[in-house]
Amino acid sequence: MARGEIDRSALIGALERLSTLQASQAAWTSVLELLELLDAALARGDQPYAAQLTQKLFAVSGTREGDSPPPFKLRRRLRKIAVDTLDATPEEVSHRALEPGVVGALFNIAPMGMRGGEREPSTAEPRMRPRGRARRRVHREEPAAPPPPEPERVDVAFGARMPATVALGDTVAVEVEITRGELEDPGPDDAHAKDRAPADPNLPIVLRLLPQGGFEVKGEDAKEVGVPSEARQPANVRFEVTAVHASPGEVWVTVDQGSLPLALLKLRTEIVDGGSTSADASAASASTVAGGRLPAYKRLKITEKVVPGQGVLYEYDVDLPDIPWNLYRQLIPGDRERYVASLYAQLEDWARKPGNAEDMLENLRSFGVGLFRELFPEELRRLLWENRDQLSGVMVLSTEPFIPWELVHLVPPDDALPAGPEFLGQKGVVRWLYGSRPPEADLTIRRNRCRYVIPKGSGLTATAAEREMLEKLGARPIDPRLAAVRNVLAEEDGFDLLHFAGHAEADGSKISMAKVLLDPPEGPPPAWGEPPPGPDPLFASVVESHGRFGSRDHRPMVVLNACQSSRTGMQLSSLGGFAEAFLKKEAGAFVGTLWAVGDKPAMTFVEALYERLIDGDTFSAATARARETARAAGDPSWLAYAVYAPPDVTVKWAS
Repeated sequence: MARGEIDRSALIGALERLSTLQASQAAWTSVLELLELLDAALARGDQPYAAQLTQKLFAVSGTREGDSPPPFKLRRRLRKIAVDTLDATPEEVSHRALEPGVVGALFNIAPMGMRGGEREPSTAEPRMRPRGRARRRVHREEPAAPPPPEPERVDVAFGARMPATVALGDTVAVEVEITRGELEDPGPDDAHAKDRAPADPNLPIVLRLLPQGGFEVKGEDAKEVGVPSEARQPANVRFEVTAVHASPGEVWVTVDQGSLPLALLKLRTEIVDGGSTSADASAASASTVAGGRLPAYKRLKITEKVVPGQGVLYEYDVDLPDIPWNLYRQLIPGDRERYVASLYAQLEDWARKPGNAEDMLENLRSFGVGLFRELFPEELRRLLWENRDQLSGVMVLSTEPFIPWELVHLVPPDDALPAGPEFLGQKGVVRWLYGSRPPEADLTIRRNRCRYVIPKGSGLTATAAEREMLEKLGARPIDPRLAAVRNVLAEEDGFDLLHFAGHAEADGSKISMAKVLLDPPEGPPPAWGEPPPGPDPLFASVVESHGRFGSRDHRPMVVLNACQSSRTGMQLSSLGGFAEAFLKKEAGAFVGTLWAVGDKPAMTFVEALYERLIDGDTFSAATARARETARAAGDPSWLAYAVYAPPDVTVKWAS
């Protein structure tokens, strides 16, 4: 071995010994620091320093000075370094023993004390990574193996439960069950949620606990478990949370396998003061919440955790080519609603008096750079800048409904503003919300199933041209009154495209009042001296309660071309707003505005988006080109639109 090269056998031995080591918490902290340094050295190709760190790790791995197993975060770092060192994907690692002496426990570690779900490491031949899972090759490049058949999947049920009523200060269990059979029935006093999804039986499942209000995690917030081998052997996982605020409480459990989200389980409870839990359990939500399944797109997954007394913690799970997998975290101190309100107050102030297009662009660039610095940790900022050309077609999959991610502006590590704009929105970034099921195939829009709603009393001058554009697509009008619109929403297969043009209102702190404004109901004219009736509102909650327009096999497209129509927020302790309401009801794509847009400019982006989709562009490519078209036309709102759709889905236009 040449001087300064990594002793590969020593590194493999160290990783193997660390995977089964019992040590103190202090020792694990030191080991994690060494692993992070080693990971960085491997990434930049610093072989001499990596060799030194390898020897230190090998020495540390021989010590026994405690009784704690490796924590979850360290196990994931172990696996990542092993993947990079042995030049394989995590899926390949999970399917075979890659080197003599590498124990299967390193790659298939179940949490200590977990019941069920154990499995032996497979010795099957390696499988090709799924689409979107390209990984960095650190040490060498080898010819790709021919693609084998897709792994066979099995149907798996996921259930979560916890007490429906919790006393302030109490610590309670959140129990998660994973089974290939039927879930156990929850108790009468339990809040519960369940879902089913196909899963690869050869890959571990990762469960993560995300408190959304009233609770904080006690102990580990993430655990791994294997897919149960039989229906009679369920896997059971236990987390613990402590009630810290007397209020409606909410806890989410995300279920992932590799890069694929399988399900999102939401538990809603009531936290009561006074040390008594005798409150009626019916006060807590025990509803079933459907989870979402996504193909392996290039993805930036963002989860939001409320940290009591500190602020909001954003976690970024990055799954992009040439960026090493990791969980990156950034804490935003203070009150979330106040932070979001300040963002949109500034945007809407500019929208009311935009000045010339150049001034508006520079204002948005400064705003976006501020978002980038505030929301992203330094290491992730550097990686995103260095790999900015790889960000086209990225889906932002988020549990977070507030931040205008399209406006995030990348800058180099020295913080110098680049010569031209580098917004995420320019790169065809699209969104989806965790917990909604995305379409599994291209959308189909039939001319006789295109509908539009344009209120006569909107007062917007550009809607005449918008109506003409829509009628060229074959769209037919809907009576712009509440009863008629509600009936169309409640009709099965009632439309393939629904387009609204007019005014809408949505306040991030009062999302239950999100509404689009329709014409007033028919009736006698007002008496002399009385004002005419105002517009009739259609609330987002009505879409969710009455909508029957979508199904697994029918995924319509919805466009709300109006002020603030896609801005979402927290309704009590859950997501609300039109974006979520339509996606929950099986819309395959949703397009809306994040802040106030003008009248004529509001048509530029949408018209260009339709044109690109008709020409066969994917949603990602069509979104990027429509933004550039609107920007070239001097439209100050070219970044104001949020597009919720899978990046590589197209639209088939049929007669």
